[in-house]
Amino acid sequence: MTPKPQPYPVIYQDGSAIFLEYPGSPGLVLRFAFTEAGLHKALKHIPNIGIAGQITGRGNLKDKSPSPRVARSTARKRELAKASPGVRSAATSLIRKLKVGG
Repeated sequence: MTPKPQPYPVIYQDGSAIFLEYPGSPGLVLRFAFTEAGLHKALKHIPNIGIAGQITGRGNLKDKSPSPRVARSTARKRELAKASPGVRSAATSLIRKLKVGG
């Protein structure tokens, strides 16, 4: 014989919260904030749910890794943040000497 299927979870909202209910005996109801982040947290509790096709080995949601395009666009800012105060002051004096940037 095949085992009895598990009751599926139900998600509903009341305008101020999102509820995730696992029916059964005893039942379980979890409450989350009525936001996109709250919905994301609620969906993480349901096995084998994926957003944009990202399913982990355990069957729950996996957070997306940052896009390389974003990393490239912020690379210059990150390099500038690494510079020491001495290097910054030298660069500022060189820019003033060359009269670059107004």
